[in-house]
Amino acid sequence: MGVGDVGSFDGAKSFDHEDGDEQDTFYKNARFALKTWTGQETELGTLRTYTETRFNFGNFNNYAFRESADTYNVAGNKG
Repeated sequence: MGVGDVGSFDGAKSFDHEDGDEQDTFYKNARFALKTWTGQETELGTLRTYTETRFNFGNFNNYAFRESADTYNVAGNKG
């Protein structure tokens, strides 16, 4: 049996509209992939299984400025 994972976390920078300071707390994205695999010998050969589960999350933190209620996403994640 084997287990593997791949992960990343990145973000974008923006500038404060009042004083021009650089802010790096908005527009974050995270990605994680969990992989598992097995191999078992049988009388007919090797039985192999493989699974991969992916998680993606991205927030944009601009929901306070939306005017239309039908595009509002409370969790702030990508659909």
